Amino acid sequence: MNIPESEYRQMNETIRSLEKKVAILQDRHFMEKLTWAYRLFCEKENRVKAQKNAVTLKRGSGKSFITYIAEDFDAPLDDFKEYME
Repeated sequence: MNIPESEYRQMNETIRSLEKKVAILQDRHFMEKLTWAYRLFCEKENRVKAQKNAVTLKRGSGKSFITYIAEDFDAPLDDFKEYME
């Protein structure tokens, strides 16, 4: 099977380009920089997501969630008596 010379040259050029890309990926310093940049990007993205999901609390915001508070809620705990004296 024969292929046209232009197609053959294009294939060789593609192979050389891929070999250069593989060589870059095998460079330890490049990979360290890439990993650092990826982590930085992910941390920033996670911070942005956390800010979007943050809930602002105002007085009375727990009205519908808190259904019961014990009568002795403010009473001192026995476990902490020695620290409170």
